[in-house]
Amino acid sequence: MIEMEEKLEKLTDEQLAARMAGCLDVLESLRMQAEYYALGDCPASERAAAMRDFQQVRDRVRADAQYLTYHKDVRASRLLRDFYAPAVIDAAAWGFYADPANGFDRAFLDSLAEGFRRLTKQYSYDYWQILAGR
Repeated sequence: MIEMEEKLEKLTDEQLAARMAGCLDVLESLRMQAEYYALGDCPASERAAAMRDFQQVRDRVRADAQYLTYHKDVRASRLLRDFYAPAVIDAAAWGFYADPANGFDRAFLDSLAEGFRRLTKQYSYDYWQILAGR
């Protein structure tokens, strides 16, 4: 369950980077699953799990974007203010638009790619992992 009222400014830079890296990990895994299953049938249980993962990442990014939009005057770390916030606000606005009910269709693949691209516009996937201490 996503905690909607988590105070992002209270997280350390490492925790914040781990939060972003976790989202990116799920998106990368979903992309590989979607490409594989776009070629053929997908077991219903795996499809349902993938769609839940997609919805959780989408909802986390949207919740973080909403929180950051309404709390932009809060004193925050440079990582949060200059890198994390712009990435999640951009991704929430322009990515994750696919309807999970449609499964691994072209719109789902495009939505994953766009969300991933916008989350990694400031810092690459690898750099977020380095910042997270992975």
